[in-house]
Amino acid sequence: MSALPKHEPYTVADLPEDTAGARFEIIDGSLHVSPTPTVGHQLMAQMLSGHLQRQSPGDLIAVASGLGVSTAQDSYMVPDVTVVNRAVVRQDLTVHPRDVLLVVEILSPSTRRMDLGIKPHVYADWGIPHLWLLNQDTGVKAARHAAEERFQPAPMWAINAYHAFLGEWSTSGE
Repeated sequence: MSALPKHEPYTVADLPEDTAGARFEIIDGSLHVSPTPTVGHQLMAQMLSGHLQRQSPGDLIAVASGLGVSTAQDSYMVPDVTVVNRAVVRQDLTVHPRDVLLVVEILSPSTRRMDLGIKPHVYADWGIPHLWLLNQDTGVKAARHAAEERFQPAPMWAINAYHAFLGEWSTSGE
């Protein structure tokens, strides 16, 4: 990655290969860096992606953290969970939004404003049909977000997976 500050828009080519310790995203050429998700955050993403994978049709795959979604060189997002067409997942771990069915963001103190404000608009602009925002402590979906009316209701298999996840998540802390 080039040294900061940079005086032109960031691109995917500017992202470091080793992202240990931070999550790098680019929105319209602006670089956004957030801390690596906590263990609890990552466990929630793994658990939910497992439930989504078990319930999803065979042509889809659910991936927890690490799968980048990008339309162009100046925009790159890394949702906490992504459900995507299985045929397009490649070794470079970046997919186009047209192949994404569902993204999940788990709200953390360091990402809450982005997750509730900017990211819903980006995902909606990209045409991703389903977005879930989950509270990290409870697993319950956030009540409202900035672009809620721009998304479709989730398919029944995803709703079933979410309910199975909630049952497991609510008892995992006991």
